[in-house]
Amino acid sequence: FKHIDSLAVFLKNNGLKKGDVFTVFLPTTVHSIVAFYALNKIGVISNIVHPLTPPNVLIEQINKIGSKGVFVLDILALDYIQPLKTNKSMIILCSNSDFAGKIKSPFFKLYENVRILNKFNKAGLIKFKDTMNYNIELNERQSGDDISVYLHGGGTTGESKIIKLSNSALNSLSVMLEKLDEKHSPGKECSLMVLPLFHAFGLGVSMHFSLCNGFCCIPVPKFKPASINRLIKRYCVTFIVGVPNMYRKIMEQSNFAGSHLKKLRLLFCGGDFLSEQFLNYFNRTLNDYGCKSRLMRGYGLTETSSVCCTNTKEHCRENSIGKTLDGVVMQIWDEFGNELDNEEIGEFVVSAPTLMSGYFSCEHPGIYVDKSGTEWIKTGDLGYCDKDGYYYFSGRKKRMIIISGFNVYPIDIESKVQTLPFIKEVCAIEGKENKKTIIKLFISVEKTSFSSKKITEKVFAFCEKSLPRYSCPKQVTILKDLPKTQMGKIDYSKLV
Repeated sequence: FKHIDSLAVFLKNNGLKKGDVFTVFLPTTVHSIVAFYALNKIGVISNIVHPLTPPNVLIEQINKIGSKGVFVLDILALDYIQPLKTNKSMIILCSNSDFAGKIKSPFFKLYENVRILNKFNKAGLIKFKDTMNYNIELNERQSGDDISVYLHGGGTTGESKIIKLSNSALNSLSVMLEKLDEKHSPGKECSLMVLPLFHAFGLGVSMHFSLCNGFCCIPVPKFKPASINRLIKRYCVTFIVGVPNMYRKIMEQSNFAGSHLKKLRLLFCGGDFLSEQFLNYFNRTLNDYGCKSRLMRGYGLTETSSVCCTNTKEHCRENSIGKTLDGVVMQIWDEFGNELDNEEIGEFVVSAPTLMSGYFSCEHPGIYVDKSGTEWIKTGDLGYCDKDGYYYFSGRKKRMIIISGFNVYPIDIESKVQTLPFIKEVCAIEGKENKKTIIKLFISVEKTSFSSKKITEKVFAFCEKSLPRYSCPKQVTILKDLPKTQMGKIDYSKLV
């Protein structure tokens, strides 16, 4: 709380005021947690961005939302400092040494000075540690209706949007999730923050719920499966939220199994398809080492501050995504907005106190109001509900692709690649490579002197520069012409 108050006072003294926006461009570190709550305390909106976003994309996003400045980690900052300076952004430079402890801090500082800080001009940069000099308790409180954070997602229509979440939405989520927990002494149980804060589950569940409910949080800046297992064992971790691929990776490591698994108490998985086969295998392993809990499949989306429904110890059913949290209403609608009966497949729609406040700078707010005045989010996901209130996920209504729990939107990739002068048509689809989900790109080209190999190389290089790493295509196929539907549109299903 001292760190939060000190940073909040510093930011306020440097001109930030309620309603301003400031970018948190960090992996999951202590800095990112302190920054989020310090900004929130003075009513400044956190714009949380994936820390591997290319420089030109970052600048584009910053300008779009009018961000006043950026928190950036020094070991990732080399390619970003000059573009940010040119953009006249306030830059707060964070270092691992800031929170490394008295014994390790000198070694971190030596590494940072020799290997990092001497590679760019430090003039005009603010060091995070220099914001920690204010020993003042800041007694400010903001309204529940105030926007807390901007998260970047795809919206429910398959096109990328900036999602606005309020203080009330995030707090309501924490209250709902508290009912799934049991009483424990504050600080005696640990939550492993594997999901990043630019991910709604990471922000709303791994961090905010954990801190509100007395868990000691362990931030993980970079996912390394063997290291994750060591942390679980070392700190007797009891609470983890993750995506399927994360759980698969940690289970593949030789140091996964052991008696330390019996300490695990709350394990939830969402963000991607989780097979019943893997779920049973994972849970059998837990059981073999004395763990009485199970990995639970759930469902949610950024527009509802993350989780809407989940399986629990008391309510769990095979292949389902569970029952809704208390306070959440889910229905199944047809394309005309009519509620369907049990077992009928339609679109999930959600009403809850955790709904977003809308999309940033978008004609349609993304919130639908029915005749009774109830607000709903149309999720774009298909499924059904059984007679006992368990929900089942059937597929995605639009073309969104999930890679390691992150939403990838083909239209974003296509619109970027289409700017290359030799590209005639382009279509991005989901593919598989060594059982992993990847992006496959189909293109047709204008007349050019470039060879096919050269074209492919140029497309890969452009994507690496212009797109987030997880949405870069792994395969590029050149066709004379892309197949068309009877309406003259590119035939996506035929390419699949």
